[in-house]
Amino acid sequence: MLRNVKGDDGIIIHHYESSKKQMDYDFIAETDLFDGIPADGIRQIINCSGAFVKEYKKGQAVFLEDEKPEYLFILMKGKLLVTKNYFSGRRIIFFEIHEREIFGILIRHKEGEKYWYDATAVTDSLVFAIPWKFLFQICPVACEHHMNIIKNMVSVQADSCVSQMKKLHILSGTTVEAKAAFLMFELADEKGELDFKMNREELADFLGVTRPSLSRSLMKLQKEGYIKIYKSKAKILDYEGLERLCHK
Repeated sequence: MLRNVKGDDGIIIHHYESSKKQMDYDFIAETDLFDGIPADGIRQIINCSGAFVKEYKKGQAVFLEDEKPEYLFILMKGKLLVTKNYFSGRRIIFFEIHEREIFGILIRHKEGEKYWYDATAVTDSLVFAIPWKFLFQICPVACEHHMNIIKNMVSVQADSCVSQMKKLHILSGTTVEAKAAFLMFELADEKGELDFKMNREELADFLGVTRPSLSRSLMKLQKEGYIKIYKSKAKILDYEGLERLCHK
């Protein structure tokens, strides 16, 4: 099936079957989902579950919001955006997906359930997919490896919930400056340096604001001495002042 969806940035999102690629067992072993599972166990799980790897081109959707959830995914190569697109053309970015990260996990499994959001490749990407039906049942032999992957899945779901709580905290800012400040606090290292890892359009969609408003707010924060901006990177110069601004 081929579907085209035009985002507010003009990108046409294509959703269709992609070519399957060879499995990289060493890479998969390093992901949280397969943590503590030996190589022979990983091969057994993949063979038993029918998991596979597929290639997605830039702008192509891994899944769309009105589709039934059938797989749990791991990004092996590239970058994805998880978004909600509205009839008006407005797009909200929930989060980015980077290599080795698991996605498609925050869903309920009941009759008629759909994704509610899209996952789209920002660059050419490789994605590992394992069927949900395998994860929600114990195979006849009830092997230890299967039980371990279910335990790991619960841990990954907990991490995903914490990530969503962090975003809610960021969006709790009552001004654009406060939202940007909360995000910078979350991203900054011990030296106060950070990399947004998004272009300005994506960053605005992530914060739920317009790009011009975000640009004005960042320039204001820089002019007033709170931060220093270097293209997609920044450095916090005044922690206390920036924190006071967040709670005005």
